[in-house]
Amino acid sequence: MKIAMFSSEVNPLAKSGGLADVAYSLSKELVKMGHEVIVVMPLYKSMWKKEKTYHFQDFDDFEVSLSWRKTHAKIYTTEIDGIKYYMIANGPYFERDNLYSYPDDNERFAFYQLASVQLLKNLNYKADIIHVHDHQASFIPVLIKEKDKDNPLFKNTKFILTIHNPAFRGEFDKFYLNDYYGLSDELFDNGTVRFNGMVSTLKSALVYCDKITTVSPTHRDELLDVNSEFHLNGVLEMRRDDFVVLVVMRWI
Repeated sequence: MKIAMFSSEVNPLAKSGGLADVAYSLSKELVKMGHEVIVVMPLYKSMWKKEKTYHFQDFDDFEVSLSWRKTHAKIYTTEIDGIKYYMIANGPYFERDNLYSYPDDNERFAFYQLASVQLLKNLNYKADIIHVHDHQASFIPVLIKEKDKDNPLFKNTKFILTIHNPAFRGEFDKFYLNDYYGLSDELFDNGTVRFNGMVSTLKSALVYCDKITTVSPTHRDELLDVNSEFHLNGVLEMRRDDFVVLVVMRWI
């Protein structure tokens, strides 16, 4: 199978927590099983220290539009342990001292997700599975199913979300649904992407993905609990049969 993995951090290039470990380990294991895996991630300032070790190569350069904002995505690539990495560079968004915790994080990762979808098109990469991790990548299934639903490139693609840190749900005002992503307010008004009066990229992926996973049975039970502090239990209960512990899944 051809698998496209989207994560805001992946070992050994960038890590702030367990997300990077899981995204890398899963990708490596899938390669060992004989699958073709690509990883698409931002290229942060800290990653340039590893350029000599991993030999980043220029690959592509294209414009990305977030409404009136026009900016460029410069793509670099490398291969590690049989995994093809594509790294999306943009100075204003990613040449910063830290990976996260900036006031414009929603805009930064909107850019990352829009650029990621465009990269798949430029690559003509017909993925069997698109696997997104946490809120920073969670709107990719929404973008594809809403804006590219008639694109034959994605005709048979299945989507997986893995929830690592449900405390961060990618919430923003509905104004930015159109302003960043070019999507209609109808998706908010009918509740599809709405969560606690805001748009939530993570909640949206719970609706749009074919399978939802998390990293342990305990974490799954915690998220389904009616008293969960993360308040995702209502949506997850509706998707209970599709909510499983992260394993290498086979699609029939």
